[in-house]
Amino acid sequence: MDEGRLDSNRYTIQGFGSKLIHGGRDLIVPEEPLVYPIYLTSAFITPSLARVYLYSREENPTITFVENKIAEIDGYKNAAAFSSGMAAEATLFMAFLERNSKLVIQKDIYSRTVTLAREILPKIGVEIYETKTPNIIDVVEKVKPDMVFVETISNPLVRVIDIAELSKITRSHGAMLVVDNTLATPYNLEPSKYNIDLVVYSASKYLGGHNDIIGGFVTGEFDLVERIKDLRASLGNIMDPVTAFLIDRGLKTLHIRMEKHNRNAEAVAKILRTNSKIEKIYYPCLEEDDNYPIARKILKGCSGMVTIKIKGDLDDALKFMKEIKMIKPAGTFGGAESLASHPSTMSHRHLDRDERLELGITDNLIRLSIGLEDAEDIVNDIEQALENI
Repeated sequence: MDEGRLDSNRYTIQGFGSKLIHGGRDLIVPEEPLVYPIYLTSAFITPSLARVYLYSREENPTITFVENKIAEIDGYKNAAAFSSGMAAEATLFMAFLERNSKLVIQKDIYSRTVTLAREILPKIGVEIYETKTPNIIDVVEKVKPDMVFVETISNPLVRVIDIAELSKITRSHGAMLVVDNTLATPYNLEPSKYNIDLVVYSASKYLGGHNDIIGGFVTGEFDLVERIKDLRASLGNIMDPVTAFLIDRGLKTLHIRMEKHNRNAEAVAKILRTNSKIEKIYYPCLEEDDNYPIARKILKGCSGMVTIKIKGDLDDALKFMKEIKMIKPAGTFGGAESLASHPSTMSHRHLDRDERLELGITDNLIRLSIGLEDAEDIVNDIEQALENI
């Protein structure tokens, strides 16, 4: 059976070099591919103005395909894909904030996001109001900002925002609500149910799910995302097609993986809460956790991050990082492998010590990304590491 056929009306090329460059172009494959292909091209042949694609810095079919999928699972009509989660955030800020704009930002989140806001927004005259999780609604009521930026589950202390209540408040003041839903994922929280304007993801985490790509997304109201895409075309920070292809592969198992992450993390948290070497455990699906009432209200599951405060100091925490065996020390989360990170020297190293302590990022804090291994093996590795410090 022929795998494809050449167009019988094709123009005949004579030269050897020309054949090397243009040969095979007229191959016709009428069947739709089972897996959406990678369009590795910088530009598209555009014989008329009636075109969809022109240049891959602006749009690319592989990227559009995965944008449509992530928008659909978030409950929106539009999404923009980026080279990283930070690129997504920076472009979003630049698209909507200008001189005299007011931004309220949750302070006890991934520190690079806060650092980004501090570094670029004051230069264009944006006023920034940083606040910790419990005070956000009060600050929004007082400041009446143009934009509010929060994480649905914060990194690394897994604090949960009452996004339903916050959404009502921001709407009443005409503020744009932007949430980073990376840790929760659309599986545990569908943003469109809460009238959120824009949603940010680091696709490097659970969406990709295999610790092998860097990427980001913004989803949300159609016109708002189109405005972001227009700026993206100028900045040139669009996702590359190979990354989009790999994210599509990861998304096909997101629901299966997240169910396992949820179960494993909850099981690990429940066992570790009785360990005498642990001073405090942070996981919102534990009934004794301060965030439990809100978590049960808005989340399907509490995802795969469990953060522990061990009994000891910086040296003890760093020794724990060396003693883990199956679990690997690494500065990311959301993949199949269980990982451990030390926020004081990794994700929050950009902040000075006093600010870290104000946010609860102590030297004895360990962030655990609970993977897809057998829960017993994860617990055993953590317990043996704790015994050796």
